[in-house]
Amino acid sequence: MFLWLVHMNVVICNDTSKSTHFGCYLVMDAINDQLKRINANVIKRFYLGQGNITIPEKTDLILVNGEGSVHHGRNPQLVNVASRYKKIPSVFFNAVWEKNPEWENLKSFRLIAVRESLSLKQLPSFVKGEVVPDVAFISPKLINFKPEKPKRGICLTDNVVKPKDANNILKAKNWKDSLPYIKEMSKYKKVCTGRHHGVCVAASLGIPFSAWPSNTHKILGMMSDMGIRQHHYNTEAEAFKNIPEVIDPKVLAYVQEAKFKIVNFFDNLKNII
Repeated sequence: MFLWLVHMNVVICNDTSKSTHFGCYLVMDAINDQLKRINANVIKRFYLGQGNITIPEKTDLILVNGEGSVHHGRNPQLVNVASRYKKIPSVFFNAVWEKNPEWENLKSFRLIAVRESLSLKQLPSFVKGEVVPDVAFISPKLINFKPEKPKRGICLTDNVVKPKDANNILKAKNWKDSLPYIKEMSKYKKVCTGRHHGVCVAASLGIPFSAWPSNTHKILGMMSDMGIRQHHYNTEAEAFKNIPEVIDPKVLAYVQEAKFKIVNFFDNLKNII
């Protein structure tokens, strides 16, 4: 990995760590760990839903975490940051992009990275983006976890569109950390999930999984990039009925390549400032 000697001051926009969503913890653990690795000092954080974003003068780099927040015209304040502070390099990353206006302010970002190819296809033609998989794949909590042999059958998660209330459903919210969620999922031999980060965890743990749609194309996009679009079904019932018996080797290869791409993304931030 690149050895960082240059110190830089970073501002994070859309820090989701105050959420009780396990996926948000995974993402912010990964971002914080990678910024520490590259010797970046976070001097200011603006949290999920915060509208009044004022960037300190001593900022060297603005990182806008798109994380499922900028789709269907939502949260334009995150896209506006780069144009408001044109003298400070800005990066928009870790994003799903779906059915948004063609915001001209995107032009002001030095780098734009979305999490999957369907989002890349929907970016306006006047900007150049790239695909960098969800940073959750390199969360220390996830990559350092050592699962025991699973003993339970099928893990069924909730879904952001129609969350379940049954006790046997692994819910995404109301967690204090991501590790308990990872531990719970690791107890199962199969996973059926309606959660984007549920796919990330199952894939990372090597558990066979199927999925059904979320509130955006993010799950379908990621599974298409994995090469297993056929395991993304239209309904929860179909997904539950058709969970594969073994995990596809293409998924494991995707996870390994994702880690490399994410590390490389953070290493290349040196070229932005």
